[in-house]
Formats: sequence, structure tokens, C-alpha cells
Amino acid sequence: MQPSKKRLLVMKGLFYTLLLIVALVLQQALPALSPWQVRPLTLLPFAILIALFEGAQWGGIYGFLAGMLCDWLNVYTISFYAIIAMILGVIVGIFVEYSMRKNILTATALLLLGLIFVQGTFFLFYLWIPKRATLQALLSVTLPEVLYSVVVAVPLYMIVRLVFRKTTPRRR
Repeated sequence: MQPSKKRLLVMKGLFYTLLLIVALVLQQALPALSPWQVRPLTLLPFAILIALFEGAQWGGIYGFLAGMLCDWLNVYTISFYAIIAMILGVIVGIFVEYSMRKNILTATALLLLGLIFVQGTFFLFYLWIPKRATLQALLSVTLPEVLYSVVVAVPLYMIVRLVFRKTTPRRR
């Protein structure tokens, strides 16, 4: 690997790690949406966006890191988000590498489907089956949380796309 490619790879990793920290702060700092009292998720969309632009390997790595941070913030889970976000990052990365374009429409669809899957799985196994919540909570909390997260992820998409374009060498 050439020195300039190594430098770009290190810069890209540093930028994405810094953005992961920013996503963590945003997830904790953004105000709750008043009608539903939900906060957006920014860590999981960040991992999905990394997978969209960088592929399965980076998506899996940053999915695992983002999931670890989500597990750290959540009192119910131990490694649930780390495992499921890593798998989601790899799957999204593979889909994009072989059959999808890297644009805002694809990003929105993958974010919506990915977040519905992750939060639906969390709701099923950690809230509904143990009888901590009813299906009403799924519609009144989880669904608005997913939609709010997708809306908040649009600026994050622009930032990840910018980092990807600035740190990826052009193909000839």
C-alpha cells in the first residue's frame, strides 16, 4: 500500500471515529420530540451509513462499535445492539456493494428498514415478551423514534458522504 493511501485510510478512520463520538453526543443531547417524547437514534444510522459508503467490512466494524455504545446507554441490553448492528452493517454493506446505488433514496430506505428491524427486535425480545410494554408502546414510541431517527440521519448522511468523497481515491 502506498504511503498516501495509508494516510487516507488513517484519516478516514479518524474522521469516522470522531463522527461516531459526535453521533453519541447527539443521541444523548437532541431534545425529545414533544408529542411522542422520543429521542432519535444516531449511532445505528451512523453504522448503516458507513456500510452504505464503505462496504461490509467497515460497516461491520463501525456497526459493532456503534452497537457497543448503544448497549452502554441501554440498561436492558448486554451486547444485543453490538451483535445486531454488526450483522446489519455487514448485510447493508454487501447489498450496496452488489446491487444498490449510494444515494439519499437508498440511504433512507436502508435506514428505515434497518431501524425498524433493530428496534422491532429489541421491542419484541426485551419489552413485549417479558411483558414490560404493550403493542401500544410499539406504535406510540418505537415507530415515532424510528421515523425521527431517519429524519435526523439526513445531515449525518451528508457528512459521511463528504468524508467518503474526500478520503477515497478516484478510480480512473
